[in-house]
Amino acid sequence: MSTVETPAPPAQEPALRTIAMPADANANGDIFGGWVLSQMDLAGGSLAVQRARGRVATVAITGMAFHLPVFIGDEVSCYGTIVKIGRSSITVHIESWARRHRTGERVRVTEGTFTYVAIGARRAGGMAIWFDESPLDYARERAAQSMIGHLCIEVTEAGDDYLKARMPVDHRTKQPPGVLHGGASVALAETLASWGAAFCVDRSKHHCVGLEINANHIRPVSDGMVTGTARPIHLGRTTHVWEIRITDERDKLVCIARVTMAVLSTAMQY
Repeated sequence: MSTVETPAPPAQEPALRTIAMPADANANGDIFGGWVLSQMDLAGGSLAVQRARGRVATVAITGMAFHLPVFIGDEVSCYGTIVKIGRSSITVHIESWARRHRTGERVRVTEGTFTYVAIGARRAGGMAIWFDESPLDYARERAAQSMIGHLCIEVTEAGDDYLKARMPVDHRTKQPPGVLHGGASVALAETLASWGAAFCVDRSKHHCVGLEINANHIRPVSDGMVTGTARPIHLGRTTHVWEIRITDERDKLVCIARVTMAVLSTAMQY
C-alpha cells in the first residue's frame, strides 16, 4: 500500500512568526488572504534587507498559491530562501506554515516568490552579493596550507559584486619557456570562483564545488604580478556562473575564464 508523503516545515528558523487575530478575519471567520500575503512580504523583505544591507522595495510577487485557510488563533510562521541575487534585486521564495490553535497540527498554508530591489544609495551602486560583511579574512586564513598558498595567490579586494586576487609570475607559476603557465591562470580563476561562490551563501548550510571551467589564454606574461577579477554572471539556488578576467601589471588581458559552481545543501567543509 502506497503512502502520500506529508511535507514538513523547513529546518531553518522562520523569518517571521505571528498569531492570527480576530481583527485579521473575514466575515466567515477565516483569515484574509491579503493579511497572510502581507506577513510573507514582511518576512521576505527582512531577508532582503539583511542581504542588501540597505533599504529595499517589493516590485513583484509571482507563483502565489493558497493551499489551506488560516484560522483565528493559528500561529503563522514564514520561512524564506533567497533564490536569486541580481545587481540591484533579490528574489526570495517564502513558505507560510500554520500551527493550528486547537490541535497543534502544522500545515503549509501558502507559498510564493517575492522580488525586491534596492532603493536609495544602494540602488545607485548595486547591492553587495556577499553573505558576510568581510570575506577576505576567511580566505586568507585558509589559503596557507593549500595550493593557493603554494602559488602565493592572495585575495586582495571584495567590492559589492566582484572579488580580486593577485599571483606572482615566478618559478612557481612559470612553464619551462619562462612565461606564465596556463594551468596557473586556471588555478587563479577557479580559486576566485570558488571563494566567490562560497562567500555568496550561508556556509553553515551550503558547500560550493566546481562543475566546469573553460579558459582562453590571450597573451603571455614573463614576470611581475597578474591580477584576477571575478564577477558573477548568474547566482542561482543550485548553480553559480562566474567570469574571471586576468590582467598583467599594464592592465592588459592575459586570460579570460568562466567557471560554473554547484551549490550543495550541506555545510561548508573548509
